Amino acid sequence: MSLENTVFYRLTDENENSCTQLLANIMRTKFVRDIILKFLCGNISDEILDSIRENCIETQLHFFGKWAS
Repeated sequence: MSLENTVFYRLTDENENSCTQLLANIMRTKFVRDIILKFLCGNISDEILDSIRENCIETQLHFFGKWAS
């Protein structure tokens, strides 16, 4: 399967903000957040995982809206 045929590529190719929003929303649940971070970061300690709170997860839209002047 080529990259262009994957669902992830189709979602992010034209609408990266929606994909970022979806990822941020599902990472608000600790169980799912831990799975995703272990997959992305490899050998991440439980201490670090436990230190990440729901309010640490934000999207770029929230970030720019929050800090834009």
